[in-house]
Amino acid sequence: MDSLFKMLERRSNFKHDRIALDLEVAGINTKSRITSTTLNCLEICKARTGRYPMVYSRANWVNTYLSVKDLPKLDWWLATYRKTAPSPLYTREHPGPPPICPKALTLTSFTRPAINANPSAPKATTWITTAGMATRTLS
Repeated sequence: MDSLFKMLERRSNFKHDRIALDLEVAGINTKSRITSTTLNCLEICKARTGRYPMVYSRANWVNTYLSVKDLPKLDWWLATYRKTAPSPLYTREHPGPPPICPKALTLTSFTRPAINANPSAPKATTWITTAGMATRTLS
């Protein structure tokens, strides 16, 4: 976490800039250890910026490796992908909503253009959860 904040030093204004933590790798760690480490990172971010970061991950990864009930209320940016298409084809996102703890999270969605060289690629729906904070999408 010190490396992250050192990199952001004099480049961020946390009155309007917000950190997003990307949670993806489990390795050999247990669910309880990943949850504990995530909670520690969240608290460090809150102590240094005044608020919790947004958390980005795949919904399936969160369901498998995190105990959401043990975390504070957060804003989540959840990705759900379909089966990976062979390269160089575009992998479509799942139309959602992502299958994640509906009792713990409230889902809202917006449609954004898919990032792809193919102009005929479908638009993708990104699901963002809100936890008492307004979530704004910047274009």
